[in-house]
Amino acid sequence: MGGPKPSAPCNPSLTLPRQGGGDSGLTDRIPGLLTVARQRLRLAGGPLDRLAPAELKIAARAIALLHEGLVAERALAGTRYLDRPDLLGAYLLALWPLSYAKTREVLAPLALKPGGRVLDLGAGPGPMALAALDALGPTASAVACDPSAAALGALTEMSSRYSVETRGGDLSLEPAGVYNIVLLGNVLNELAADGVGRAALLRRIIDRNLAPGGVLVILDPALRSTGRDVLEVRDALLAAGGLVALAPCIRQGPCPALERARDWCHAGRAWEPPPLVTQLDEATGLDHRSLKFAYLVLGRAAEHVAPAVSANGLERFRVVSDPLVEKGKRRIFGCGERGRLPLVRLDREAPEGDPIAVAQRGDVVRVAGARTRGDGLRLGADSHVELEA
Repeated sequence: MGGPKPSAPCNPSLTLPRQGGGDSGLTDRIPGLLTVARQRLRLAGGPLDRLAPAELKIAARAIALLHEGLVAERALAGTRYLDRPDLLGAYLLALWPLSYAKTREVLAPLALKPGGRVLDLGAGPGPMALAALDALGPTASAVACDPSAAALGALTEMSSRYSVETRGGDLSLEPAGVYNIVLLGNVLNELAADGVGRAALLRRIIDRNLAPGGVLVILDPALRSTGRDVLEVRDALLAAGGLVALAPCIRQGPCPALERARDWCHAGRAWEPPPLVTQLDEATGLDHRSLKFAYLVLGRAAEHVAPAVSANGLERFRVVSDPLVEKGKRRIFGCGERGRLPLVRLDREAPEGDPIAVAQRGDVVRVAGARTRGDGLRLGADSHVELEA
């Protein structure tokens, strides 16, 4: 373990189970996060786990500007907004905890070995990098690249327990070095103008920077546009060969969500927000009672086994919708080897503790004995359904 290294230019040659519950790693991060955010927003100071009432008005105003620019009109997307102290402070308060928690959710089922090296491209103030390091333990190290020196400075202030090197540079540049985990959070649209260009750049990064057995993780907002961007890059990379989608996909063929322009895919996770997130939601009218995000985990096909399409004779489906409750029946959409299909259970045929009744977006269900009907795959009283742990 070592202290943070000084900034240096980027080298111009550049199965998910439901986790739920709180995150002690995030809880431990909140006091330091608040200290750094208060400095950027020039707040007076207050408790270690939330803002004081006098600080809320200033923070809520900055968060509203950030939300409008990144989610509503998206005028800030692709700009150097983190160079502004008020927007950096808003990011630290409102988005940093969410990105940290989402990263921990994505990494949790990958059974990562302790230690190793992490590369975070477009790291900003480092929520993904620090989430990965907290998951890998004190012997791990990271290199964080971002155009914003201000954002990297905030990361440096929060990373004292790990060896973190920061490098300023444009995201189109390819960093040197080999890494066990390569992270790209909320930057896919900044890599190239279109899906083909993004896929080509990502393939170069994989070929140059991914260590044997390593994984590349893409994390983006749960919006239609960004979600479809992830899927288009997925299809292009898998079609070129040599890679496997480790999560969330079970199917390795073309993504069925791209068949219709209105469809996309995103994950949802129940969690227990820390007091800071709950407090800011109440002040701003936002709602982060659940985590929503689009993501993709890739590895080399020669080094990783693709997710099983079946288990013990049961067909596996990733749940890709919220429950759809209709008169006399319940539907969820599942994505598996056969594509994106409705799984339908009539209320009168539902057993006690029916897995279809409790399955949530992102879960995996195993199915046998389904019959094709006009409304999808019908699960009768004699069908077998399991919810994977």
